[in-house]
Amino acid sequence: LQHEALGFGVKAPYPTTVSSLSPTQLDLMRGISRIFRGRKKDDTTFSDTLDKNPEEMLPQEPLEQVFIDTIPTEKCSVCIVGGGVSGMSAAITCAKGLSKNENAKVVLLEASSSLGGRVKSDVTDDGYTLDQGFAVFIEEYPLSKKLLDYDKLKLGKFLPGALIKIRKNRTELARVSDPLRDPSQLFDALFAPIGSIFDKLKIALVILNVRTKTIEELFQERETSTLDALKDRWGFSDVILDRFFKPFLEGIYLAPLEEQSSR
Repeated sequence: LQHEALGFGVKAPYPTTVSSLSPTQLDLMRGISRIFRGRKKDDTTFSDTLDKNPEEMLPQEPLEQVFIDTIPTEKCSVCIVGGGVSGMSAAITCAKGLSKNENAKVVLLEASSSLGGRVKSDVTDDGYTLDQGFAVFIEEYPLSKKLLDYDKLKLGKFLPGALIKIRKNRTELARVSDPLRDPSQLFDALFAPIGSIFDKLKIALVILNVRTKTIEELFQERETSTLDALKDRWGFSDVILDRFFKPFLEGIYLAPLEEQSSR
C-alpha cells in the first residue's frame, strides 16, 4: 500500500511512465529495489542523481516485477485496511454479501496487536481506567443494533453526570449531576461550582425547549454557532461556558464552540 501511494507499486489501473516520475521518485525506487534484491549501495549520492538521465536510474527489471517477485502476495475478493469499528463492520458486511460465493475471501489488515481501534482501555497501576477513544456509547444507533450483540458485549452504564476538574481546586473533582434522570442528585446539581443558580435554571429552559419541540421545529430555528447560542440566546455566563460547556461539547465534537452549529 505504501508503494502504491508513492505511485510505483503493484499493477495500477493506469501505466506509470518514466517521464511522469520526478528524479526524487526514481532515486527512491532504485534504492528500494536494491534493498529487496540485496544489492549493495554504490557511491552515488542523492545530489548526483539529479543530473542523471531518469532512464539510467531505473533497475534492470520492470518496476512492477521487482515488487511482485519479492513481496509475498495473497489473493482475495476484498481487502480492508484497518481493524477498527468501521473496518470490522465493513468486513462483516462484505462477508455476508459474498457468503454465496465459495471462493470469495475477505482479508482484514490491522497494524496493531489487537482489533477495535480506539475502542480500547488501559488500566494504570493506581487503578484508573483510561479509555483510548470516546467512552460513551449510545445504544439507539440503528446500525449498531443491526451489527452488534449487546448481550455479549456486556455494556456497562454510567451514572448521569460528570466529574469536572476546577482550575482553582487541584485536588478534588466537582460532581455535576442530571437531576432529571436521577432526582436524588438534585442537591449536587444545584450547588456544583460550575456556574450560578441562574445558569442552572437556564439549562432547564434549554432542556424544556428541546423536549417540547419536534426535530423539524428545532431545525427551523435560526442557526448560529453554539457559542453565540449559549451566550446571546440563552444568556449563560462565561464561568459555566469555561467550566462545563466548552470542555464537554468540544470534547464530543472535536471543534471549538464558535465552529459548532447551534442545531
